[in-house]
Amino acid sequence: MNIKRVKSIIEDFATTTLGSDYSFLLHDNSVQIAIHFKTGIFKLSFSLFDYGQKINIQSPKLGIRINAIEEKIESVLKYPTCTFFTVSQSLKVNESLNPEELENNVIYEILDEQTLESSMSFIVGELKEKQNALTAKYGTSEKLFGHLQSIEYKDYSTILTNQSNTIFYRAFLTLLTFDLNLAEEFYKYVMENLLPINSNKTFARMITNMEHIKSVYFNQEA
Repeated sequence: MNIKRVKSIIEDFATTTLGSDYSFLLHDNSVQIAIHFKTGIFKLSFSLFDYGQKINIQSPKLGIRINAIEEKIESVLKYPTCTFFTVSQSLKVNESLNPEELENNVIYEILDEQTLESSMSFIVGELKEKQNALTAKYGTSEKLFGHLQSIEYKDYSTILTNQSNTIFYRAFLTLLTFDLNLAEEFYKYVMENLLPINSNKTFARMITNMEHIKSVYFNQEA
C-alpha cells in the first residue's frame, strides 16, 4: 500500500464512523481527529511512517486541551499554541493487532487494507469509548487541579503533556489558579532543579518563563 492510499482510507473511515461533529486534520505524517467541547478540545492523534513495503501507525494517543491553561502558556511563550494539549493519555495496547513496543511507542504495522481497517476500527473505537470519561475526568482546570494535588510531582508526566518543554508551566498555572501555597512549593521545587543547570539555554529559558508566570499570575489567581 502506498501512503497516499492509506491516508485516504483513514480519512474516509474517520469521517464515516464519527460524523460531522469531528474535524479531521492530516499534516505531513500527523493525523488528528478532534471535537470541541465547552472548555476545550478532545482529540485522537497518531503518526504515520512510510517504510516502502510497510506503513506504520505509531503512538496513538488521546488528548485534552483546556483552553484556560493553554492560552496562558501562549502568552508566556509569545507564539501560537493551538496545537498544544494539556492532558495526554496513551491508548491501551491491542495485542490482537500484533503491535511492536519500542521506547514507550506502540507501533501497528499496516500491510494491507484489512490490517489498516482493523487498526482504525480499534483506534476510533477507543476515541468513542474514552471521550466522555476522560473529558469528565480532566476537562476543566478545576478537575485537573484535583488530580495534580493528589499525586507526586514525578507523576505529573503521567497526565500532563510536555510539548516544547512546557509541562512545568502547565502544572504551575493549574496550581496557581486554585492554591497559592501549593503553587509556591512547586515553584521552589522546579527552581531548585533548574538553577544548577542554567548554563543550558533550554533550562535557562524555562527558568525565565517560570519567573514570568509567577510575576504575572501569582497575585491574580486563587
